[in-house]
Amino acid sequence: MVHSHDILKRYRTLIAAIGVGVACAPLAGESSGNDPMPPAWRAILSDGGLSPEPESLGPYLAQFAPAEEERERIAKLLDRFSDEEFGTREEALAVLLETEVVPHDLLAAKLFGDDPEAAWRARKVAQRASRPDPVLHFAVLRVIAHKRMQGLTAPLIGSAQSFAGLPHLDDALDYALARTTMPGMVKREMLTASMPTPCRIVALQAFARTRGKAVLPQVRELLTVDDDELNAAAVIAATALGQRDVLPTLAASLMSHDRNTRIRSIYVLRKATQQHFGYSVDAGESERESAAKRWRDWLDKRGEVVKLKPTPVRAPLLLGRTLVAFRADNRVVEYDSRGLAVWRANVTTPVGVSADLTGRRAVASYEGRSAFVYDADGEIIQIVRLGGRPFSARLISGGRVLVTDTSERRVYEYLPNGRRAWSHYSRSRPMDARRMPTGNTLVAAADNRNDVVERNSKNSVVWKLSDLKSPRAVQRLASGNTLVAEAQAGTVTEYTPAKKVAWRISQLPRPSDCQRLPDGNTLIATQTGAYEVTKEGKVVWSVRGRDITAVCRY
Repeated sequence: MVHSHDILKRYRTLIAAIGVGVACAPLAGESSGNDPMPPAWRAILSDGGLSPEPESLGPYLAQFAPAEEERERIAKLLDRFSDEEFGTREEALAVLLETEVVPHDLLAAKLFGDDPEAAWRARKVAQRASRPDPVLHFAVLRVIAHKRMQGLTAPLIGSAQSFAGLPHLDDALDYALARTTMPGMVKREMLTASMPTPCRIVALQAFARTRGKAVLPQVRELLTVDDDELNAAAVIAATALGQRDVLPTLAASLMSHDRNTRIRSIYVLRKATQQHFGYSVDAGESERESAAKRWRDWLDKRGEVVKLKPTPVRAPLLLGRTLVAFRADNRVVEYDSRGLAVWRANVTTPVGVSADLTGRRAVASYEGRSAFVYDADGEIIQIVRLGGRPFSARLISGGRVLVTDTSERRVYEYLPNGRRAWSHYSRSRPMDARRMPTGNTLVAAADNRNDVVERNSKNSVVWKLSDLKSPRAVQRLASGNTLVAEAQAGTVTEYTPAKKVAWRISQLPRPSDCQRLPDGNTLIATQTGAYEVTKEGKVVWSVRGRDITAVCRY
């Protein structure tokens, strides 16, 4: 049985336009404000004309929090996208294309509305190649967190409206607030209806984190407002604060017509209670009702006495689909949250798969000496021809793809137009490569050296993990730790920046891929199947097959 996680559907078109992929993760190593700042962050700030000081970063953040009057002006211009006069629609588009910052929440209303032309014009605004720069913004947030800068709580919360829905920036913003916000810094006014919804959600999370149960009156008030996103955030916060009485509300929401609401509800229920009951957000109504009833019955009996597990004040998001590469069968299959196959592709010896929140998929074909990129409808939109045999193909920002060529011992970056933008030579066979928001690249290489190396844009080594046993896949986690699948050792191991073992699962039949999920579970591809395991090693999802070489949940 497949257990689904969270979905980020509302903003996926916006994410495609801005060009930020799902594979992004923070740089290694969390530290105190007294530790040296990683050079990559300082360089990115310098290129953006900023210095790592509050006097520079405060005004930078402020520009992404338009005043109420400016938001009203932008909203009126967006409304003109649906005007009867073509000239009015064109004039509004021209003005918005020149506007410095257009909040994402306002754009989303048009992107996902019922007017196709208005949605097209909104995409044009979202796709403009100028500011804001997600890479620069990520570096700013990480520097603020690293140095524990005080006095930036208000502009940090205000900036949420301009970057809402970009997963790694949401994470970085949440982390910056967690590291810098003290009790009293979050004002009650930040929760009022005059604030944009993304800002109210971020303020609620920071408020709950710093004030604890003192914020419950505000949380309960937000449970009743006419805003599904805000309601969901309030329910999550209430659960994080140990409020059992919202559990039946969550159980009732499992039958919501809104898929996002169902996803959020089941995420929190499972996280808080460690129960499952076979619920799937994508099942038919009768099947969902049966599972929801099992939840209600269990809560009636155990809801008042069960010890709730800690839950975060914010829920991470995924689409809930899983790509699996069956190398021996020359096929790639995508499963939905019910475990139903919803897409297939015949590919010669598929060895690597990845996907992003727009629905794009990338597949590396070992014997085919190629990498294929598919759009959300499953049509091939790009073919990368290689001189050797690839082992991974990772989608990265801007519609690009990062491919490892094990024969030529190179990692290549290709643009959507097929042009090669970057390459790196590896002395060992590069099996996997990940591009991080800072621009650094993480490469797992087997044979001669058997290591994982992180290099900056100047090809300098900034972090290295040696003496591994045939590393096949690598992932940098939000904690700064690094997850590595070692085929010869039969392990998937989480290493700290200090290269200590933080977690490990052993006795696996030649694992070749791994992915840490937002809820803490881990996806693993092996010779006998693909598995999702908890931190305790319990299998909660699986697909059997011969020589499964890659798996990706997105």
